[in-house]
Amino acid sequence: MKEKGTDEKELEKSIETLSDTLPRKKTNRDRIIEFLKQNKSKWFDDDEISRLLGIKPRQQVNQICRQLANEGIIQRCCVGGK
Repeated sequence: MKEKGTDEKELEKSIETLSDTLPRKKTNRDRIIEFLKQNKSKWFDDDEISRLLGIKPRQQVNQICRQLANEGIIQRCCVGGK
């Protein structure tokens, strides 16, 4: 097996440094938390969050919100059978 040359090592190091400084794509979890923080005074069901944030399938919103509720980050309640 051939050992990496100095140029390759320097390139890898530069790529690692650059990737650490680039903004990371927000996860759907991050997007939901940010959305709810910006709309603290309102209540949304999973369908609304899915539609407003463009997260599909809607079940993904349900799973994320259930997890956030279990972690005590948000509160969930049932209204009108939802």
